[in-house]
Amino acid sequence: MAAEYTEEVQTYIEHLKHFIQFPTVSDENDLNIDFRPFMDFHRYLQKTYPVLHRKFKNEVIGKANLLYHYSSAHPSGKLPVLLMAHQDVVPVGDTEGWSDDPFSGNVHDGAIWGRGATDCKNVILSELEAVEYLFTEGFDPDFDIYLAYSYNEEVQSRNKGAEAIVETLYERDIRLGAVFDEGSGPSRSEIDEYKSIVNIISLGEKALQDYEIYAESEGGHSMAPGRGTALGRVAAAVSKLEAEPFPYRLIPLVKEELRSKAKQYSGHIREIYEEPEKYFDELIDLSKTDKLLDSHLHTTIAITQAYGSERSNILPTRAGFIVNVRLLEGDNEETVIKHFREVLPEDIKIKKLSGDNPTKSTLPEGREYDLIQKAVSKVYDVSEESVITIPSYLAGGTDSRYYRRISDNVFIYSGIFHDGKSGGAHGYNEHFSISNIDTGIRFFTEYLKLY
Repeated sequence: MAAEYTEEVQTYIEHLKHFIQFPTVSDENDLNIDFRPFMDFHRYLQKTYPVLHRKFKNEVIGKANLLYHYSSAHPSGKLPVLLMAHQDVVPVGDTEGWSDDPFSGNVHDGAIWGRGATDCKNVILSELEAVEYLFTEGFDPDFDIYLAYSYNEEVQSRNKGAEAIVETLYERDIRLGAVFDEGSGPSRSEIDEYKSIVNIISLGEKALQDYEIYAESEGGHSMAPGRGTALGRVAAAVSKLEAEPFPYRLIPLVKEELRSKAKQYSGHIREIYEEPEKYFDELIDLSKTDKLLDSHLHTTIAITQAYGSERSNILPTRAGFIVNVRLLEGDNEETVIKHFREVLPEDIKIKKLSGDNPTKSTLPEGREYDLIQKAVSKVYDVSEESVITIPSYLAGGTDSRYYRRISDNVFIYSGIFHDGKSGGAHGYNEHFSISNIDTGIRFFTEYLKLY
């Protein structure tokens, strides 16, 4: 191990390296999952975190979901804290695209390389190391602590692990004071000479739904197509969907996010962000060249897959497109289908394939929320005033949405410092910067001490 790393950091590197070496790849169908790497991973955790496994009750929910529970010996009435992440990773794809073996956990160029390094075994590491350290040092909290790690976050499955964990807690009448999942964290901003710790806390997220938009016909030989094919008709239809987007609107959390970001801009753009309702038309104009901003202002569609006949000289009897919809809070399956029906011709059919409706966002207020800023100020040894907290709405999606059933404070937040040195999640050469390996650990340590 490189001499420039402290003994503590070397330990973290070694642990994350081993995490990556377990190929915990998930699949939509449990029958296609090799659960042996998950079981091996569980045994490694037991060996690596002995204090945690003595202090916490450990159980497997379903096939491979892990649930840990520490029961306080002197509870004060505070609701429990739950730290969560997911064990599973996406497939590696073509290994020719990787410079390292994707499950090697190789260490070089200031990073740890391999599938799961950033999504999100680094988060599991942060949470487990923090808890192991605290209880090794005699931590004696007056509240309960839960740790929860699902096995199939990366897929749309009928047997979602996080949902099973939440159902278990719900049946036990457990209400949580704060939930933390993989997500945003602190960074430094130097836009417009504005230098400080900028702490983005994601408090809500869009929902994901997939739809099949299709047309049917008699089919036949391509030499006599008539006035068009099923594929041509449905292609024209989905083009209309792209041309007529869902209505733009401003939800409360996005409004707060824009206002909090305003300090990072100057001139009229700053005015637009400070008063997004007043300058809403101009905000929409800005979104034309800012895809992320656009995604925050309406429900979006992405036409991602298509199908037709099996051969070029056969007219398809059924042709269609898969449309990935990301629903803004306030929309649901009913409003999506209503919009589709208003835009699409009558002969075009709609079938929902999968997905959930959006859940209600956490409010950017309260003790649990404020403690995040306090913890970050301690980690980076700065005043609370110099930590600029920005509540955020996530365009993507996580399994934390299930926990809103049993908690009013769900934070899609890992506490890991973001500086652009890590990357490759879901792509080739995924890697996590060693320079940030202790940042999430330090955050969770401070937060649990403050709680």
